[in-house]
Amino acid sequence: MDGAPPVDIATDAIYGGIAGLISLGVFATTARVLGIFASSSSWLGRWFPRFTAGSTGGASDEASFQWLRKGEVNWKQVLFVGALAGLLSFGFGNFTDHGKKLVSLLPKGIQEIGQHAVVSADGPSGKFVSFIKGGATKQYPKVVIDERAGQTFTKEVNGEIRWRYINWKGKERTLYNGKYAGQFYRAEVNGETIRVPFDDNGFPKFEQWKAIDLKLDKELWFAKDKEQFVVLNKDVYLQMTKDEDLIRKIDEGFLEVIQKGVGDKNYPGYRKLGRFLKENPDLQRYIKPEERDLLEKGLGSEELYNRIISDEQILDKFRKANYKWIQSGEDPVGYTWHHHQDRGKMLLVKSRVHGYVKHVGGREIWGGGNERRN
Repeated sequence: MDGAPPVDIATDAIYGGIAGLISLGVFATTARVLGIFASSSSWLGRWFPRFTAGSTGGASDEASFQWLRKGEVNWKQVLFVGALAGLLSFGFGNFTDHGKKLVSLLPKGIQEIGQHAVVSADGPSGKFVSFIKGGATKQYPKVVIDERAGQTFTKEVNGEIRWRYINWKGKERTLYNGKYAGQFYRAEVNGETIRVPFDDNGFPKFEQWKAIDLKLDKELWFAKDKEQFVVLNKDVYLQMTKDEDLIRKIDEGFLEVIQKGVGDKNYPGYRKLGRFLKENPDLQRYIKPEERDLLEKGLGSEELYNRIISDEQILDKFRKANYKWIQSGEDPVGYTWHHHQDRGKMLLVKSRVHGYVKHVGGREIWGGGNERRN
């Protein structure tokens, strides 16, 4: 790389590192799968797993590096490198024997990382993952936003002062509840009054009820809600592995919904809760039919809530079911993703609050409009 620009050298180094990690995973997994042959005393049983693991690891390293760097693969070169790597593994069998314990540990670690990894479909890693799976790279709609999007102002309409905003297309639209700018909006949720502040531009301030805020990659701004939320929820699960306060907030929102409900007029909220209960049949034996009926109508059950929190084993089952739900890419029970007006910013807000405050969010400002939701 003599004479190459520093940025190219750095880029190649990054691609090489990614390719190396991929090949290491392929090598370790292949060695683990074929390791059963190693128990045989035959020549084939001792050397076939090593040769195969070495060749697949080398080939995957070369293929991934070429794909990341050039966007295409020279299969002749890949086959040559794979064969050479296999022969090297064959020749250094003794080294492989001494390293067997280390190799046996790798698949588990890789599996754990794979459970949490969030890969951008349009990034190099996403393209490679899609490539090795034999599928096409997911193409999201191109993000084009008017530079004025998000601006708010007042305007006289039929003799009345109305709040307006500029949407992502550059068109003027009504800013719902913009009249509460700098004031509080009173939401009535199952008999409880919740005061939600609005900023001076006419947008709700949900920070008091958020569990976390995350930044959505730009290529996902025009993606469907489900596509966005899967990525975000998996990131939430990853953050939960190292943030006790986030876990506390997730638990709090979950139990609050059981105790107080998401609101009898919050259809999206109690529909999601109903689906969670339906897909977690192991929890049904702890819930009386009349209690489930209340939850699925947006109402809470104080009796069920008290029964859960008074028994550590039952509480643990409900909490773990919610964690697994999040890990699979679903919204945490009791929470809703709010498209903040700042571009790409997403807030995980308590459903019982978010669902009762009519507002304009980021979906209309930088997210391609409501037509992108489904």
